[in-house]
Amino acid sequence: MVYTFILYQQLMGSLRKRYSRTTLTNFTETLEAFLTSVSYKFFCWLKENE
Repeated sequence: MVYTFILYQQLMGSLRKRYSRTTLTNFTETLEAFLTSVSYKFFCWLKENE
């Protein structure tokens, strides 16, 4: 499921617009941007719910 989501985001460019300043040309770069976004959202949630 995550693989399909990442491919979709890579095609649509959503992750690049939010979390990356460079183009996401391969799966590894897109996966790294995805993990960064998930970590960021988790830490924001954690800060709000201390």
